[in-house]
Amino acid sequence: MTEPLVSVVIPTFRRTRELVRTLAGWDRQTLGDAVFEVIVVDDGSGDETLEVVSAHRSQRYDLRVRSQANTGPAGARNTALAMARGRWVLITGDDIEPAPDLLAAHLRAHLEEDDETVAVLGLTRWARDQELTATMRHVDGVGAQQFSYHWMEDGAFYDFRHFYTSNISVARSMLDREPDGFSLAFPHAAFEDAEFAYRLSHHGLRIRYRAAAVGWHRHPYDVAGFFRRQRRCGEMAA
Repeated sequence: MTEPLVSVVIPTFRRTRELVRTLAGWDRQTLGDAVFEVIVVDDGSGDETLEVVSAHRSQRYDLRVRSQANTGPAGARNTALAMARGRWVLITGDDIEPAPDLLAAHLRAHLEEDDETVAVLGLTRWARDQELTATMRHVDGVGAQQFSYHWMEDGAFYDFRHFYTSNISVARSMLDREPDGFSLAFPHAAFEDAEFAYRLSHHGLRIRYRAAAVGWHRHPYDVAGFFRRQRRCGEMAA
């Protein structure tokens, strides 16, 4: 079996509809003959997720699936990282539909850098076919409560706080410098990625933003929903 060049890591929890669309997006990658794998870890969904993912058939990539008891996204990513065989690891979400050239843009950026300490951050945007609420426009816009892309410059370097696990790739050799991976002290999806990147920054990690690597985010929010999200973020920050 040919070793994959890239391992795509996707933790999932009770988002079957979004995940099916996401897996189809990875089928459409324009990457020539380059080999990549997609690793999906079902984090104790307790529904039809495992059956639906296992039934997916791709002619483009090697799909590897694992199920485990619920530990949160940190633990699910650690399980996937232990399985990953690629030279680079691209970490993303079950609700992120990749643009067809997302993976090619990440690889192009890594080859240009030729530096294992540089992680490549892609652009995460709201899916174009979903209705945007005022909350969604604000938190990914000038408010920057979710992502800071509104204020970022393509090609610039950013610190560990911008290790967005919706769309980021990093050399496997760099991840291995922190073998414990993501901290299980963070049971929710908030700050576990920044904390991991903080530790990696002591090994020289730098993050370069490449806007050409686009992922489409399907996670609608209204004010009440985002308030609940921010409360969890506050708990994780503490």
